[in-house]
Parts: sequence; C-alpha cells; structure tokens
Amino acid sequence: RYSNGLEFLGSYTWSKTLTDNLGYYGSAGVAAQGAYSGNNYNRHGYNYGPAFFDATHNITTSVIYELPYGRNRASAGWNGLMDAVLGGWNVSGIVYWHTGFPITVTATDVSLQGPRGAARPNRIGNGRPSNQTTDHWLDETAFAMPALGTSGDSGVGIVRAPKYFNL
Repeated sequence: RYSNGLEFLGSYTWSKTLTDNLGYYGSAGVAAQGAYSGNNYNRHGYNYGPAFFDATHNITTSVIYELPYGRNRASAGWNGLMDAVLGGWNVSGIVYWHTGFPITVTATDVSLQGPRGAARPNRIGNGRPSNQTTDHWLDETAFAMPALGTSGDSGVGIVRAPKYFNL
C-alpha cells in the first residue's frame, strides 16, 4: 500500500518442474528435448528431467513513487498551468530476474533405431568450462558420440543457460 507516496512489491518463487515429454508443440526456440523419445527402449527414463521452462529461482520486484508535486500533494501551490503540465507524475520500475533454463545437448543419431526424437551424446564431463563466458557457455569436449547402435547417456536439461535479468 502507498505510504507517503511510495509503494513496493516483491515476490520470490522457488520451483522445480520435471517432465518426460514436452508435448507435440514442444519448445520452439529453446534448446530442449523434442516431443518424441530418442530411445524407443527407454522412452520415459531417457526423456525424464527438468522441463525446458524450469527456472529454479524467480525474483520480481516493483516500486511506484508518487512525486510530491501538484494539486493535493505535499508540495502543492503551483498555478493551474504548472500543475497541469508538471503535477501528478509517478515514477515506477520493475526488476525481473530468474536462473537459467535447462539445456539438453543433442547429437546426430547413431542408435540405428530411427527415432523421431533427438539423440543425445555420451557425457564425459560436466559441460561447464572453467572460464565460462557468454560466448563460451558450454564445453563441447565434455560430450562424445556414442558407439554405433547405442543411445547416448547424456540426460535431459543437464546444463543451465545464463540467468536472465531485466530492469
């Protein structure tokens, strides 16, 4: 509620969303598993992991400040023209921040199953480079092609994208 012309609102959400299927429309524009399984012998286990929209921490804050100038405000007393042009203004802002979304690393299918879904590589490292930057977010050497006729062991959403901040 307003108090001396100032209002503040804040919210925090801690969450975890797991799934084994994105549905037919999936996640256009997001690096995630497809709507179909990449391993027909282990459909649910192979695709189970964080949903493409899973953001563990979400913080939203907003502030509104009613400037004290103009009619019926603390610094009243302007003439009609000044009050009409400069009086009654508010200043406001919103800050939104959330942790990065999950990334599912995919590879060329060598399983010989002909799955409709994206195949995945074997994971031989954690996927995060020691000198992580926005231009070098994923360590490609942490993944290797599985042997011919096998499915990779890399899971769903094993790496996180950069956090998001907006003011």
